[in-house]
Amino acid sequence: MRIICGTDFSKPAAQAANAAAARAIPYAYATLPRGAMVKLIHIIPPWELPGPLVPHYQPKRLTEKQHKQLAADSLKQLRALIPAEAEARGIVTELEVIEHRDAAKAIGQEAERFGADVICLGSHGRGGLSKAVLGSVAQTVMTHSPRPLLVVRPPKP
Repeated sequence: MRIICGTDFSKPAAQAANAAAARAIPYAYATLPRGAMVKLIHIIPPWELPGPLVPHYQPKRLTEKQHKQLAADSLKQLRALIPAEAEARGIVTELEVIEHRDAAKAIGQEAERFGADVICLGSHGRGGLSKAVLGSVAQTVMTHSPRPLLVVRPPKP
């Protein structure tokens, strides 16, 4: 069995009530039998040479060195999210930082490449107007991916 789990590092794991992505990871591991595989991914925007003619131009872009550091730091953060008991349970974990503009599309593409049986994502539990304005990666993945999706929602207050 193979599960892919995306995280956005939106909140520190210590703030578990608000850390949607961090909450999803234990669920991903809990559903797996011995010998299964989990792929933890984080999506960052691709680095481009800054310039006003580049689409999505932002005057305060990261330098190439800062971008590489962001990717390295993100990989360390992913590694820290692996539950301590995963190795003892015989669960193999792969980590990857993916450069892509569209997180939902990147998750779907990586799920296909990885051969995921299930996609596991945290949800911020937005609804109504905030969902329409902010969009939802989980909603978009659910709409476009043929794979089963485990969505971990925040607890009700």
